[in-house]
Amino acid sequence: MRMLVIVLILTPLVILLIFLAAPVTAAPTCGNADTLGARLAQRYGETSQSLGLTATGALMMLAANPETGTWTALIIRPDGVGCVAASGTNWQGAPAKTGDPA
Repeated sequence: MRMLVIVLILTPLVILLIFLAAPVTAAPTCGNADTLGARLAQRYGETSQSLGLTATGALMMLAANPETGTWTALIIRPDGVGCVAASGTNWQGAPAKTGDPA
């Protein structure tokens, strides 16, 4: 009986501690793509380094600061709304290829 009481008391406390210790996932930062780009340039010195179209017709833009190595990937919808998809450090640009694409 005593063991059952201990289990009934400790189980909710352990579950609560697990939820409190779990990392919180932040909601993506979205807004006008031009505003986001200007904010990245102002705060981090990041400028557009590469662009590509996604399979869904959105534009993926990688902004980076070659001096500090910070980078941010934005997904920009056709309506001009952009969202930060990822960001990080230690960005390195690939050397430019010359000649005809293979």
